[in-house]
Amino acid sequence: GGLTDGGQRTAADERRRRCVSRQVERENAAMRCVRRLRVGEPTPDGSREQGRRSDHAAGSAAAAAAAAAAQTHGSDFDSIDPLFHLLRVLPFSFLRPPRTRLRLPSNLALPSPMTVFSLILLTYFAVVSGLVYDVIVEPPGIGSAQDPATGAVRPVVFLPGRVNGQYIIEGLSSGFMFLLGGIGIILLDLAADRTRPRSLRVSFGGSGAVAVVIAYAMAMLFLRIKIPGYLW
Repeated sequence: GGLTDGGQRTAADERRRRCVSRQVERENAAMRCVRRLRVGEPTPDGSREQGRRSDHAAGSAAAAAAAAAAQTHGSDFDSIDPLFHLLRVLPFSFLRPPRTRLRLPSNLALPSPMTVFSLILLTYFAVVSGLVYDVIVEPPGIGSAQDPATGAVRPVVFLPGRVNGQYIIEGLSSGFMFLLGGIGIILLDLAADRTRPRSLRVSFGGSGAVAVVIAYAMAMLFLRIKIPGYLW
């Protein structure tokens, strides 16, 4: 009887040790999986984990795209330019684009919006600066006039008394002021976008207002130098 009881105790102890060893192995395996997840290594159940990660990434990308589209849509409709809203409605109410079958080459990529904006801004600056007049007439960069008091010759930037004539530096200076005023109006339009942070809107609004005021004041000063007594 004693031998039987001793054998039963030994078998029970052996089963208990096996259970404890299995539990320890499970805990070690779980710890290894946690370490692999922390360092980015693949886990034994890598396919499921990868699927969950891909689903999460796809959901995040879709949410970001929807937010960007909503922000773009809101910024388009929040423009303060009345001509923008007029052009959005008036021409397309009775005009229809033709159905052409033109195909662009596959290696041709459309320029970015900022590239188109920069080209348009540069063209505007060239036109309002009198580039065509400078090419055709070829005026000097600056003029000269004799001081009646001292008789010395001093440089003159503005061609006085002639509205249809200019020096090159005069045209560039006036064109830069027109460009500064246009950029100020663009900044004021960006400040009206309610989807932007308040601090950014305040910065855009302040910078735009300062640019418009400086451009107007300098343009009027140039005009009064060119035509003395104008609007007095």
